[in-house]
Amino acid sequence: MGLTAAKPLGIPMEQNVRLSSKPRNPEKDALISDPSMYRHLMGKLSYLTVTRHDISFVVQALSQFMNELRRSHYTVATRVVRYLKGCLGLRIRLAATQNAQLECFVDADWGTCLDAKRSVTGYVVKFGGSPIS
Repeated sequence: MGLTAAKPLGIPMEQNVRLSSKPRNPEKDALISDPSMYRHLMGKLSYLTVTRHDISFVVQALSQFMNELRRSHYTVATRVVRYLKGCLGLRIRLAATQNAQLECFVDADWGTCLDAKRSVTGYVVKFGGSPIS
């Protein structure tokens, strides 16, 4: 990605960022003609979400723009890479407890998607207090 000298970040996505295929300022947020590098990066990030649940929401949001890629989408994707660079030591840790309870939490935000007016959902599954999905 060419980001070896980039400064690491503490969060994967800025607060209140609204990604859309129809930008407010099309001149500043132009379409990118060759989205192949973005698609390759999104494949890698999608694979990482199996063990890095902290980037799941951002990767899901960015995956919606594979066909109409804009500069803002690519900027957010590189921000995720910079975030991962800053937290290489994070991992899923299974606690050694006697608690073998399975817990599930689900949340939905109805109509969040600006383009399709669809809802966005998220979930976390915990086993013994440790996230597994």
